[in-house]
Amino acid sequence: MTTARLHRWFATLALAAVASGCAPKGPPAHIPATGETVRTRLEAGNDGRIQYVVVENRSTVPITVTSVSLRECLNIKSRCEVYRLREPVPPGSTRRVFTVRADNPEGEHRFRYGFSWESEESTPTQPNP
Repeated sequence: MTTARLHRWFATLALAAVASGCAPKGPPAHIPATGETVRTRLEAGNDGRIQYVVVENRSTVPITVTSVSLRECLNIKSRCEVYRLREPVPPGSTRRVFTVRADNPEGEHRFRYGFSWESEESTPTQPNP
């Protein structure tokens, strides 16, 4: 085998090792809790009368959801106000933090919401619009 062929063979072997994950693994990178890594969404219940406020923590830092605020409410059992919470959301997890139920299941229901959270690394956030 020529030297050039030998170098190509070792380069191919090294590339395959890296691609297959044989490279040494270090600790996971630190991902801070920010507005980009802490997200929220609504999930509908199976019967269409319930909606869950869900918070996803994509950071490597535990957070605590401190409030959920409801506004522009139409036909829901909960009042349109701020609800104080202490709901932990561990790193890399998703949690239902609040439940909203229709008052009259046969009628139209809707609302807008926001939430606030805090982590050990940051100051409390302001509610999201």
